Parts: sequence; C-alpha cells; structure tokens
Amino acid sequence: MLKRILFTTTVLSGALLIVMLNALSPSETGPFGILVVFVLAYFFFVGGFSYLIHSLSSFWQNIVLSGSKKQPLSLRKSYYYSTVFALAPVMLLGMQSVGYLGPYELILVAIFVSVAYVYVSKRVR
Repeated sequence: MLKRILFTTTVLSGALLIVMLNALSPSETGPFGILVVFVLAYFFFVGGFSYLIHSLSSFWQNIVLSGSKKQPLSLRKSYYYSTVFALAPVMLLGMQSVGYLGPYELILVAIFVSVAYVYVSKRVR
C-alpha cells in the first residue's frame, strides 16, 4: 500500500510541479503559489529519495554483502530516511530564491540534515 501511495504522490507532484513551473510565473501565482511549488518539490523529492535509498540498499545487500544475513532496508524505513534527506534540496532552493547561497549556508543545511538523520535513525529502530 505504501508503495502505491508513494508512487502516485511522486508522479502527481512531479507532473503538477512541471505544469506550474512552465505555465505560471511567480508574480502570477503569489505567495500561496510559491508555497505550493515548495510543497510539491518536497513530495517529489521524498518519493524519489525513498525509491533511491531502497534500491541502493537492496543493491548493496545483494551484490556487495551477498553472504550476510542482514536484510536490506524496507521501503517504510527508506521513506522515513528520505523525509529528512528531501528537506535539503528544498531548503537550498528556498535559500537560493531568497538571496545568497554560499558555503556557510551549505554547511548549516548539512548539519541540520545530519542531526535530523541521527534523530530519525534512533526512532526508526
């Protein structure tokens, strides 16, 4: 069930994001439209990162650690981790749209994502 919901949400948010970015300008949509773009981008990245993390975990388990008894990450755990990782591109996009994005801001986003990843990894077990 999670797989279907995640796939549908990813495809719909990606399609709506493409339509909004091609059909409308920021001055036409206003603040609410810009918020919708950021939310759609977040949903798109959550789905993409979920499938990417799940696929990489399965690949790593099947190819590299073939003799190990450890199981690859489930899609649910991959989803939990991707909710943290999907914040990074959206935050960077927001910072770039407001003004300057330099090395200091990149370090701050990396620290935030690292702390959130540790928190999620402690809660997921």
